[in-house]
Amino acid sequence: MGFLILALCVPGMAKKKKEVVVESHWAPDLMKIDGWNTEWNKEAFSSQGKVSVDYAFMNDDKNLYILFVFKNPRFLSTIDLTGMKVFFHPEGKKGEDSGIRFVARKVSADTYIALMEKEIGPAPEDKKKAILANPAYIIFGHQMIAKGKPGDYKITGAVFRSRRDNKTFIYEFSIPLEKLAEVAPGIGVEPGKVVDVEFKWGGTTEEINKALAGRIGDGSASAAGGAAAAGGLTSERGTEGASLGDVERSGSRLEQMRRMQPKKYSFQISVKLAESK
Repeated sequence: MGFLILALCVPGMAKKKKEVVVESHWAPDLMKIDGWNTEWNKEAFSSQGKVSVDYAFMNDDKNLYILFVFKNPRFLSTIDLTGMKVFFHPEGKKGEDSGIRFVARKVSADTYIALMEKEIGPAPEDKKKAILANPAYIIFGHQMIAKGKPGDYKITGAVFRSRRDNKTFIYEFSIPLEKLAEVAPGIGVEPGKVVDVEFKWGGTTEEINKALAGRIGDGSASAAGGAAAAGGLTSERGTEGASLGDVERSGSRLEQMRRMQPKKYSFQISVKLAESK
């Protein structure tokens, strides 16, 4: 009977869920990355219901274009701080050794000039003067991720923009198909091929962790003060009960802080790039 049950179960266990491949559409000429979805064909859209996102892919012979539309702001989590991480796995390769982290940063005019000159060379004085007319800028840049660690922040190579449109939040990306170097943004795939694309966003940053640790510390200090006061009032009953209450209160606070940690979201899909118009 045991062998019969095993024989019946194994075939079912061996079945794999059929992988859905999303079709990329050929991009229009002079594709503009501006955070609007006006250039995007409605037929190109698919949905990821678990995170209330509509997404679409287009490509030409140079770049892959991605549009993300968050329909529910609660699924944005901490994307403004953590950015969007995109990993590419050409030809079914798995793992996340390398990818790109897209994130917007507010920088001073001087920092903006320094970043620009580092990548494209010295800027004309009249252009620098125009930039210095504003004290700060929001720049949409990216970092290459190698072996899980982000590299230098760059503003050229890959491009993205984000924008709020009524109750939706739109993120638009452009990533080169050709990968010129290990530390350069690029996918390493040609038009007509299939590539697995993985998206990750949300969770914590070092700054968020420090803030949470500070709150936990404040809660622990408060609990310690309460335990000291309780010890004075319950000396006839001993301190064992007060210590247990202290642990319970601290544990409750820690559990609350765990629940307050921002959520991380991710999903992966296979995309077949368009081969031509």
